[in-house]
Amino acid sequence: MTPSSIRLTLKRSYRTIICALLVPVLMLLVTIVGLSFRYSGCIENIETANTLRETVGNQITEEVWQIVSGNLAFEDGQQYAYLSRIVNGIRILESSSSAQSSQYLQAAARATETMKNYFDILGKHIAENRAVAYRESVMEEISSVARLIDEMLQNYIGEEIVHIGELNRQIQLTTFVMVIISFALLAMTGWYARKSYQHVQQAIDEPVEALDKMAAAIAVGDWDARTALPQVEEFRGLARHLNHMASRLEHSVAEQLIAEKNLQKAEMRTLQAQITPHFLYNTLDTIVWLAEAERNQEVMDITMALTSFLRISLSSGQDFIPVSREIEHVKSYLAIQATRYGSTMEYRIETDDSLANMQVLKLLLQPLVENAIYHGVRAKRGRGRIVVSVRRADEDQMTFSVSDNGIGIEPEKLRALQADLSAGVRPATQSGGFGLFNVSQRIRLYYGTELQITSVYREGTTVSFTIPCKEQENVSYISGR
Repeated sequence: MTPSSIRLTLKRSYRTIICALLVPVLMLLVTIVGLSFRYSGCIENIETANTLRETVGNQITEEVWQIVSGNLAFEDGQQYAYLSRIVNGIRILESSSSAQSSQYLQAAARATETMKNYFDILGKHIAENRAVAYRESVMEEISSVARLIDEMLQNYIGEEIVHIGELNRQIQLTTFVMVIISFALLAMTGWYARKSYQHVQQAIDEPVEALDKMAAAIAVGDWDARTALPQVEEFRGLARHLNHMASRLEHSVAEQLIAEKNLQKAEMRTLQAQITPHFLYNTLDTIVWLAEAERNQEVMDITMALTSFLRISLSSGQDFIPVSREIEHVKSYLAIQATRYGSTMEYRIETDDSLANMQVLKLLLQPLVENAIYHGVRAKRGRGRIVVSVRRADEDQMTFSVSDNGIGIEPEKLRALQADLSAGVRPATQSGGFGLFNVSQRIRLYYGTELQITSVYREGTTVSFTIPCKEQENVSYISGR
């Protein structure tokens, strides 16, 4: 089965939901706009027709009466201009009217031809100076044609009013149908969103629970614990590294039982290769909590940080890694802890870029940072601060330090802690722990140097060590004192 991706699943879900919400809105908008344009067109046609009625019913009739009564010369009259305006108006109306309405416009257009002929006859009678009776007869014919045109335009207006009523019903029906469709799509979108949420939740919960069970098994010493690669792409790397880690742990335990003659070195390598199961257990518990809270981005961030932490911890079995990788390892650890402790903890990492390619025994900083968190900042009130620093001590040496603003160590306990570490025994004081002992033993074993601890009670603690700058891939073993 091809692995799925939470990112792609969420992207597809968002696209589907957005399309489902936009499509009905766009359809309704386009439909309403189209019907509104048609509605506005009918209103404009009615206004135009009323203007033409005013022209034919009043202006032309009044103009002809002025000519017939001798108050206005035929050549000075505006009868032809008025008639031309009516003809142009009818043509405009025909271009945007229905077939039913156009028949009245066509009848009106034919009547305008008749009226033009009567205008010509009236002009001829006036030119021939015929009796007034002839002129009045023509004027009556013109008035009759004007009434006919007015009647046709009135019928046209009636048809347009009927058409407006139909458009209004279409708008209401369309709006009703689109509202029903929108509600249906909204319900389907809600159902799809719920299914997508359940799918993503299941895709996160199942692999996290499997990894959590594996980590719990490792925590009680079951080195045979393994987990199948999940079908979620974001968790496959983590599962692969956890399985590899379990194999390495199992192999390390076997080597301890077999290599009794070299017990000290085997113990140091086990300490170096070991990743605290409780840290994994707590981290996976945090991932489960974030997943239940639907904080998917934080789930992915902490998962990637844990994957990076495991990858560098394993380092293909190598004892020494570049300083840049050691910094990346402690940065991943701090990112995970910052997620767990939220606003109660902050950290800063200061490095000299010229030391990035120098080789260092791996897993030296993380135990010191862990010790600073659990025995320093967690025991104080207010926000804790961790500062990790890598700098040059001189041209040939570099200094690593971890400082905190935690509770600090009381002077008497600090002296006891320093004495225990110097003697190579695990500290009995609660102010220091297995992490300090681990780092102290390993830097003495591999570098022949001592761990330096300074502390002011209720102000903070700084733990540091200085080692040679070496660029070769490995460092010679120096036996402890």
